[in-house]
Amino acid sequence: PGGGGTSDRDLIAALAGGLLVSGDARLPRIRAQRLACRDAGLRALVLPPAVLRLRMHEQAAALVVRWPQIEALENMPGPFLYEMPAAADDRLRALWP
Repeated sequence: PGGGGTSDRDLIAALAGGLLVSGDARLPRIRAQRLACRDAGLRALVLPPAVLRLRMHEQAAALVVRWPQIEALENMPGPFLYEMPAAADDRLRALWP
């Protein structure tokens, strides 16, 4: 996720205070990123490829439909990583811890 000379570890640490919504599904699979997320207490929600293939306004609608679930994540302590399913009636899925 880093760019412009910023390391992934530095970027993750900078984002740790809020809730990151990302399209980077590699986050839980790359050990260095996973450890950096854990160490920073990062709270993150990953959008699956099926949602990322939608047009921008459809992606926004998918997020709005799940807004109550996303708001509930804001009140949870980190670190954690959830995935937003493509189906509107499915619940968010915990990937870790």
